Amino acid sequence: MDWEEMMKNLLKDAQHEARNRGLRLSFSTEISLEQELNKSTNTDAKIVVFSYIIMFLYASLALGSTTLTVKSIMHNPANALVQSKFTLGVIGIVIVLMSVSASVGLFSACGIKVTLIIAEVIPFLVLAVGVDNIFLIVHEFERVNLSHPNDSVESRISKALGRMGPSILLSASTETAAFALGAAVGMPAVKNFAAYAAGAVFVNALLQVTMFVSVLTLNQRRMESRRADCFPFVKVGRAVTGTQASQYGYEEEGGLQRFIRKVYAPALLNRKVKVGIVIVFLGIFTAGLALLPAVALGLDQRIAFPRGSYLIPYFNDLDRYFNTGPPVYFVVRDLDVSERKHQQELCARFSTCHPYSLSNVLEQESKRSDVSYITGSTASWIDDFFTWLNPTNEECCVEHGKTCFADRDPQWSITLNGMPED
Repeated sequence: MDWEEMMKNLLKDAQHEARNRGLRLSFSTEISLEQELNKSTNTDAKIVVFSYIIMFLYASLALGSTTLTVKSIMHNPANALVQSKFTLGVIGIVIVLMSVSASVGLFSACGIKVTLIIAEVIPFLVLAVGVDNIFLIVHEFERVNLSHPNDSVESRISKALGRMGPSILLSASTETAAFALGAAVGMPAVKNFAAYAAGAVFVNALLQVTMFVSVLTLNQRRMESRRADCFPFVKVGRAVTGTQASQYGYEEEGGLQRFIRKVYAPALLNRKVKVGIVIVFLGIFTAGLALLPAVALGLDQRIAFPRGSYLIPYFNDLDRYFNTGPPVYFVVRDLDVSERKHQQELCARFSTCHPYSLSNVLEQESKRSDVSYITGSTASWIDDFFTWLNPTNEECCVEHGKTCFADRDPQWSITLNGMPED
């Protein structure tokens, strides 16, 4: 790690020197890809946190708007202290974080690795699904409050959950099943993402119909006892509870609901508008089908790097000037490379290497461009190691100031005779 870091810094200095001379140098090291991806993840973490803060503020204000109107605040400003649902919004976002954490912890314990896609996408996915169900539950509960103001809190909660529970259950079951089926895909990255997403969505729905409903019940009791939001130990005597709002002529319908009922819905149900919408969406669908063959398959590594990364010019030059893609590594298991016959099954640069050794086979495959995706020459570590032992090379093996194979008997040979064995 240390010498790679030093080499990277040296090459960065060489980049500046080359730029001063009118040249351009692009490079990559073994550690570069991992470091740049981690840098991108750390940068995106700020976006994730910022998104959750914005959604938290929006959820807190929007949930309170179901009962808290401008008219009620103007009539009695104390209502804002009681009918606000800031704490309820906090709990809703916390439930989303709990579901993501539970899914990550569960599947990590099962040995399923967290990939970059999971870390980037899952928080936003569960946030969108989770906040949506929270709004549905709260809005339905407020309707029940208006239609059954004299029932107990538990009875009103049960009616609201009885109406919205089946929809939440069906949607959560469908989403979980869809992601679970994705876990059967052979690609490891997609399989891991589907497993984490299925677990997060399932846990999120479970917490919504248990933990969030319980907190909603406590919040309604707080409101009816005229206690301040965030500070339930403070009682606001001048406030008016939601069930008493109609006595003061407060509007039961918000501005958005009134717009949809009076403007949007009548316009959408117009015969000409309906025909136009069907034609437009059919046109978009057919255009998508026609352009489907033009979709480029594969994952370009450059899209995962942060802006300004020194690896982007490297991969641009690799794509522009060399007909090669990302490097492919072949790992051989259950092979004892200390034995000569196994060494000969791997090497390619020595006269006694097996004609069908791994390196020779890959070298031949690179020449069959019509059926093989392998391009360029094959590099084998055992060939490089034995070549490094050649005492005639300038950069050869030196131990304690002495060339390794200088006085060895038998001497270094292209036939592998006398090469290190167990």
